[in-house]
Amino acid sequence: MAKAWNILDSGLIIASTGHHYWETKALANELVARGNDVRIFSCRTRFPAKLSERFPGALIYPTFSLNYYTKSNDAIHNQFFYNDLLKIEQSLFAGSVTYFTTISQRQLLGMIRWLMQFENSARPKAVVVLQAPDSNASAKAFERLWVNCPPQLKNDLVLTVRSSPAADQFRQLLGVRPYVLPSPLGVPEWRTKTIAKIGTPPVEPMVVSFIGGARSERGVKHIPDVVKLCTPLGIRFFIQVKEEGEPDLVRSLSKLSEHTNVNVQLGMLERDAYYDAIARSVILIPCDPIHYRRKMSGVYLEAKCLGAPVIVPAGCWMANEVTSLGNGLVFEEYTATAIAACIARAQREIGKLRERAAAHAREFSAINGPDRCVDAIESYLQAN
Repeated sequence: MAKAWNILDSGLIIASTGHHYWETKALANELVARGNDVRIFSCRTRFPAKLSERFPGALIYPTFSLNYYTKSNDAIHNQFFYNDLLKIEQSLFAGSVTYFTTISQRQLLGMIRWLMQFENSARPKAVVVLQAPDSNASAKAFERLWVNCPPQLKNDLVLTVRSSPAADQFRQLLGVRPYVLPSPLGVPEWRTKTIAKIGTPPVEPMVVSFIGGARSERGVKHIPDVVKLCTPLGIRFFIQVKEEGEPDLVRSLSKLSEHTNVNVQLGMLERDAYYDAIARSVILIPCDPIHYRRKMSGVYLEAKCLGAPVIVPAGCWMANEVTSLGNGLVFEEYTATAIAACIARAQREIGKLRERAAAHAREFSAINGPDRCVDAIESYLQAN
């Protein structure tokens, strides 16, 4: 296999935290440890030189004008993505693995147009992590773009997704089922610690953590009312407030520090503290089920790896899995009252939930992690 990897991540900025940042970092660390040359093409927004310090052994190329999460028209986002890719020296991709960390309908056309600039014999095979469409409009955009994608280019694309429901959806849209890529989360050195940690008795009182970021589709609007409704339960809340969230939602979450039973963490958590916050908690993921019908939640993957019970809404892809595995609870109505009632039930059943979540964590950690992810990507390239 090639010894050089190009990781193109338009969501990576210095303020990044959570699964998006940790996935890229874990993958880069694994590749560097294997002796690969690693080049990371990141977002230019708010880019300081010290991002290089976070990826020792890798070369950082500040490339993308628009962050993956920036709200913009799809056509505009694709145009910027294409223009930024054109500025990269093509020779960097000769004989290298080309890995696009997250591609939605907002980047797909730009990526296709850029790859078509290569001669057929010189075009790199690109491993693409597709983001499941969160609306009918984006689903139709994926379908249209794939139909119009030149056949010679399709042969050079290795399509992957993060979940089986997303793979099934893309099979219907594109006529081809993408590979389900192992998660780079659950880094190898954490496996032993994780299994040891989830076997210890839970802390008292029960801690409910919300670390989903201050974005509207994450269900932030419900959190203040949930905290208020849960006051009689005697539980504690841990809430992480990331600066890159929507300003009004950042303020709403920050104000919850006024409650004596709420610990608000402003900004990034270091990796060990972030994992520890998950491992000792019940993780609340009140994501909008419309947006997350098939969309992946990195927080959910981290909770699975660390053996933390979860609380998720009916209608999202995680609900069926949680019901089947027993590693958490599902609330049926998308309201603060229903969420609070689910938290109360979790408090009553916490022992059983932690036991089931711990058992699944051992299985999950055995088949995921950056080493499994790299091995899978290399096998997909060889098979394609």
